[in-house]
Amino acid sequence: MQNKQETIRVLSIGIAAVLKSIEEFEADATKSNIGAGKRNDGKKFEDLISELWSLVKCFCEQQGAESLITRNGCKNHVKLTVGKRSLYIPIYGKHAYNVKEINKTLDISFLVEDIINSLKTEKSIIEDYAPKEGCYAGTAYPKMYKGIHTKFDDTLVLEENNEFQKKILLEYKTAKSSKGKRMDGNAHERLTHQMIQYAKIVKADYYSKCYLVVITNGAYQRYRNKYHVSFNMDAELLEQAIPGFSCKFLYAYSEYTKFLVSLLMWLFACE
Repeated sequence: MQNKQETIRVLSIGIAAVLKSIEEFEADATKSNIGAGKRNDGKKFEDLISELWSLVKCFCEQQGAESLITRNGCKNHVKLTVGKRSLYIPIYGKHAYNVKEINKTLDISFLVEDIINSLKTEKSIIEDYAPKEGCYAGTAYPKMYKGIHTKFDDTLVLEENNEFQKKILLEYKTAKSSKGKRMDGNAHERLTHQMIQYAKIVKADYYSKCYLVVITNGAYQRYRNKYHVSFNMDAELLEQAIPGFSCKFLYAYSEYTKFLVSLLMWLFACE
């Protein structure tokens, strides 16, 4: 058991190298006349994340875990099983999958109407929020958001004895500094929105245990910025206000490693 623990703590050279690359990643400086939609920096960061989960899959298989590709919605996951415990992690690319293993706890996309209707009645929503005029006024208000989803980047799911134990929603975010001193000021809006969306999912009690983990590059600790302290304080305030709310930010090699080790120690029953 001690050897297994030590192996997991050390991880592998390949995983460690990717974690270093995630921490060191930074997009190019902002250039005039080039819009954000024309940049592919986000794709480069996602490729690193994809490589990370693929290496974790291989590592677990090498350590004796059984693996089964499964799918929910538009995402593939691999179910890694050791004894009574199973860990679902995202897997990218085209894979053959077992339809019988489709698992709703792997959802990363949620209908806005489902979330809000689990928190308030449609009548009270209309009374409290509906515009007083226009095409979505009054009872037409639900048509404004009907069929629209809020989506997270990925998810992890933990099972024991084939029973749900924990769901971890994942968000991937990068930031940069064009001048190398202070972080550029466009790094926070969507993450703040996702935190509030996650808070509503927790409040609606979709899952008995659901957590949010945000994996970022190391820019959040390299440069002067207001986001690092703000995100942590926002999470703290929401934790105090909403039972079950838990949001963690991983922005350094040591943070990523601690997170992965905790998952692997749990899977291999070494905790």
